Amino acid sequence: MNTELFNLLKKYDVAGPRYTSYPTAPAWTADVTEVDYKNSLAALEDGDLLSLYLHIPFCENLCHFCGCMKMITTKHEVSAEYTLEIIKEIERVAALLNPNTQVNQLHFGGGSPNFLQPQELKKIVDTIRSLFKFTEDAEIAIEMHPRTSTKEFCDMVARLGFNRISLGLQDLDPKVQKLINRHQTFEMTRDMVELLRNLGLKSFNFDLIYGLPGQSLETWKKDIGSSHRTTS
Repeated sequence: MNTELFNLLKKYDVAGPRYTSYPTAPAWTADVTEVDYKNSLAALEDGDLLSLYLHIPFCENLCHFCGCMKMITTKHEVSAEYTLEIIKEIERVAALLNPNTQVNQLHFGGGSPNFLQPQELKKIVDTIRSLFKFTEDAEIAIEMHPRTSTKEFCDMVARLGFNRISLGLQDLDPKVQKLINRHQTFEMTRDMVELLRNLGLKSFNFDLIYGLPGQSLETWKKDIGSSHRTTS
């Protein structure tokens, strides 16, 4: 191993917080108050760019590796009330912000955001667009589960102007999938990418996880190859 690579690995071989949200979890200590939060939002100035993250916690099945805040249910009616609460929070945050700030990133994560009904997703996005200004090149992304996404939901994603799709793969080896309770064939993922491409979507990323039970270097190489075939 060359010195440069060794130093790079040594630099980042440290424990750190989950980076899926900002500020990261350790920043939210007991002494952070509602006033602190409001003051931070109000302090944003003209020209500041915003990244908005919305968390949809619902999933139909539990993946055993998941460490996210989630609610496992097949009762899709629970998302109706959640949609109303998210819209209220969007309105509260928008009221505290400098109106001259702009959004250059919007991301729906989860859970499985495609748990929402298509019209619920539309209500949320329409509310955001009515209250926030977007840059011309804003990235509007959503995480989707190929096993549970419907054609109707995909149609709505395209209509609402999403321009990046994040698809959870995790691992495509059937043995690993059984161990982590994430059953999803290569064909299922490929067909969803084709559907979304036919609807005009062009930008995709795949979530892969290493260190899962049953994995090996050889199975990981196959996952990388399969991911490439899905988008080629």
